[in-house]
Amino acid sequence: MEKQAEKITDKSPEKTDQSPQEATTVGMYLKYTRLSQKKTLDAVSKTLCIRKIYLKAIEESDFKELPPVPYGTGFIRSYAEYLGLNSDRIVQCYKEEAMPQKDEHTVHIVKKHSGLTIPNKKQILIGIGAVLVIYLIWLLVSFKSETTENPIIAEEDAAMESVTPEVSNPEQDLPQEPAVTVIDETGNFEADSDNSQVKMVEESYHEEPAKENADTTAADENKSRIVLKLNGESWVEVKSKDKIYISGIYQKGFEYDVPNEKGLILSVGRYYNVDVLIDDKLTEVASQNNQTEISLDKFLGH
Repeated sequence: MEKQAEKITDKSPEKTDQSPQEATTVGMYLKYTRLSQKKTLDAVSKTLCIRKIYLKAIEESDFKELPPVPYGTGFIRSYAEYLGLNSDRIVQCYKEEAMPQKDEHTVHIVKKHSGLTIPNKKQILIGIGAVLVIYLIWLLVSFKSETTENPIIAEEDAAMESVTPEVSNPEQDLPQEPAVTVIDETGNFEADSDNSQVKMVEESYHEEPAKENADTTAADENKSRIVLKLNGESWVEVKSKDKIYISGIYQKGFEYDVPNEKGLILSVGRYYNVDVLIDDKLTEVASQNNQTEISLDKFLGH
C-alpha cells in the first residue's frame, strides 16, 4: 500500500500556494506561471521539444546545466512565449541573472563616480600654492643667471677694446713684381732690369672674320631644331625606320636634342609632361588622342 501511495504521489501534478508575483527569480516566475496554468513539465517538454532536464534547470535557476547562451536564451524565449508571457522581458531578466554566473573568474572593475573625483577646496589651494612656489623658484633662477652673465659680457667687451689691431701698410705687403721679358715678332726681347718695368712691344694681330663666320654657320647648321624637355615623369621614344635614338622612362628636368634628320618618329607616354620646342618655340606636337608614332617631318617642313 505504501508503494502504491508513493507512485500516486509521483504522478500527481505539482501544487503550490505561491503566485508568479511572489517569485524572486526568472525560473521561479516561469514555474509559478506554469503551475497556475496547471501544466506539467512533461507536457511543456513535448510541446516545445525541449528536454525536461533543461526546463527544470530553468525553473531552478541552475544556469550551469543549460546549453551555451544562444541555445539557453532560445529555450527561455520559447518557454515564456508558450506560457503567454513577455518573452523579451523574460530573456532580458535571464541574461541579467545568468551572465555574471557564467564565468566565476571574471574580475569586476568598479569605476568611481565622476563626482568623487572632483577636488575639494583644500586640494585646490594646495595646487595654487605649488604653482606659486614653482614660479618664484623660476624667477630666482632667472635672476641669478642674469647676474652671472653680465660680468662675463663686460669682461669680454673690455678685452675686445684693449686689443688694438695692427694696421699693415698695404704698400709694404704688395709683392715685388719680377722682371718680365717680352718677345717681339722678330724673336728679340726687351726688359728693364733696373726698374722692373716691362716695355711692351705691340704685336700686330689680324682677325679673320671670314673663318669666324664660317664656324658660326656650321654651328647653326648642327644645332638641333627640336628639343624635348620633361616637366614630369614620362616614357619617351625617338626612332627612325632603322634606328632607335632614345627609348625609356625619364624624369623631370631631362632634355634631349633631337638629331636633324628626316623620317624621325616621336612617341610619348604622358604627353602633358613632355614639352617640345621647335626652333626654340614651344609647339604642341603630342596630345591626348595623338601620343605615339608622331612624324616630326611635318613640323620641320621636310
